[in-house]
Amino acid sequence: MYCTHFVGKYDNSGKWASLTTHLRDTAGVMKCLVREWVSDSQIAACHMERVLFGKIAVFVAGVHDIGKCTAYFQGLITESSPYLADRLNSDGFILCRGPLYRGRTPHAFAGQWILQSSLFHIPESVASVVGAHHGVTESEPSINGSDDMLSVYPVNFYGTEKDKKLMNLWNSAWLEIVENALQMAGFESKAELPELTVE
Repeated sequence: MYCTHFVGKYDNSGKWASLTTHLRDTAGVMKCLVREWVSDSQIAACHMERVLFGKIAVFVAGVHDIGKCTAYFQGLITESSPYLADRLNSDGFILCRGPLYRGRTPHAFAGQWILQSSLFHIPESVASVVGAHHGVTESEPSINGSDDMLSVYPVNFYGTEKDKKLMNLWNSAWLEIVENALQMAGFESKAELPELTVE
């Protein structure tokens, strides 16, 4: 419902793609890659059946940029486009302009933290794939004894520290992204997501 207004890609000429479009495109490409390019031996090395491998790959592709659905990232990407920012503001979202913890929640890691949060409890082994999708793994799994980065940096995620209504609005957007990804992947629920191994 809301996610068509979130910006997934934006270039200097003013062209942009919604986050929903970007995630659906990525999931679609992943389906083709698994079907046409990933070999049986590669899948066997992961110790899983092709069907499950494909479902996990499509799910991860469908949520890989969920971390762009934050007050911090949307504030950054819409800086050059008041029109796009106004659309989100009219939906009730508050965007961060110069947050206190600038740069502490890059979108890949933000995505991992959202998926691991109490809202979803996605297995860390799956969520960490999202966190590492730009080739770097999270080196600080906790800050000041907390592994809930949403509570450590609430303004970056929600645009607020205490407004429950606004926090619930962001939560609803994240739920929408995860539900869409589960559906595209062919999972009935997040409970079907397995723990992954590095064997």
